[in-house]
Amino acid sequence: MVWAGLFAGMITGMCATAYGFFAAALPLWMSLMLYPAAGLGATGLVIAALSLRSWMQSQPVFGQAYGNRA
Repeated sequence: MVWAGLFAGMITGMCATAYGFFAAALPLWMSLMLYPAAGLGATGLVIAALSLRSWMQSQPVFGQAYGNRA
């Protein structure tokens, strides 16, 4: 979960920086400040979503996991 979050955060931060500098014509220092802001937001959202997904999945009961041979 953490690796997926970090990867998504790096990609999002890089895209936000490039978009801010080239498309929105922000100064370089302001574009570079977008990197941690966007990266942190994306990382937090991905980790939270994957944690929630993992938590919401039904956990197998011992008997079901081993074919009721317990």
